[in-house]
Amino acid sequence: MDRRSFIKKTSITTAGVIAAPFILPSGR
Repeated sequence: MDRRSFIKKTSITTAGVIAAPFILPSGR
């Protein structure tokens, strides 16, 4: 597995998980 792609994918996923609660109105 390409390390660069893996890091990029992980970063995007982490950013999405962190940003999701702020973007979505539903405060879970």
